[in-house]
Amino acid sequence: MRATALIAMITVGCSLGVDARGGEISPERLHTIVDRITTVGGRVSGSEKNPTGVVRVDFKSGATATDADMALLAEIKTIEIVELPEAATDKTLEALRGLPSLRQLVIHDCHVTDAGLVNLKEMKSLRRLFCDMSPVTDKGVAQLAGMDSLELLFLNMTAVTDDAMVHLKGLKNLKTLWLSDTKITDKGLEQLRGLTGLETLRLTYQREVTDAGLAKLSGLTKLKVLQISTTGVTDRGLANLKSMADVEQLDIDETAVTDRGLSSLEGLKKLKQVSVIGTRVTEAGAAAFKAKLPGVTVRREWGH
Repeated sequence: MRATALIAMITVGCSLGVDARGGEISPERLHTIVDRITTVGGRVSGSEKNPTGVVRVDFKSGATATDADMALLAEIKTIEIVELPEAATDKTLEALRGLPSLRQLVIHDCHVTDAGLVNLKEMKSLRRLFCDMSPVTDKGVAQLAGMDSLELLFLNMTAVTDDAMVHLKGLKNLKTLWLSDTKITDKGLEQLRGLTGLETLRLTYQREVTDAGLAKLSGLTKLKVLQISTTGVTDRGLANLKSMADVEQLDIDETAVTDRGLSSLEGLKKLKQVSVIGTRVTEAGAAAFKAKLPGVTVRREWGH
């Protein structure tokens, strides 16, 4: 929604007695903040449930928003989703920590560090946290311990290691975890075995994740999506997936898996898609697998 349209709706909504302000900000002040945020490259929108309020704020590439601009958002208590601008720092998180309805926070390719993540503890409503391509390390991940409300966590392309995984093992409500291109090995996967509510797990681009690591994950029986492409997994490791009866999508691209490994998955009756691009699975092996599971798609080439 365009900012000008939203401002107009805010004015109309308030005149009709619609609470678009969380009871703490005047329409005039809200108008001023929205205007400033859009001027520095922000995009502001409402929602179906709250069309006259500010629910989501994100920023275009190259946005010039500063920490001072971001601090203005702390006045709008209806905000539920924020995607930080590239220039955001730890001070931005400090300013936003009091937003009572914030449920999704995107910290992507900006200047937020481990020190800033301490503010996450105050975000009691946070459900989804994206920390891709950020300077976050094990020390920052330690701040997530005890954040039981988290349902989704992305730590792709960060410097987190096995030592960080101990801080995640208590996040019992976590359903989606992406750990692509980190420094995690089989040792760290030991700490994930207790996340039995996980439905999606991504461990791609990590050659130190091997068959031994997959054995530690065999208890994650609610997984529906497992992505282990470009890892050290072989046929032997796939045997550990037999207990994951709910798996619907499996990505094992760029691994040493062969026809034999693929055939070991025939017991996964809910499987809908297997991607084996860059593996040793042959056309004949893929055809034999599909004959056993007629509803499954086997991808051997990009674009297919």
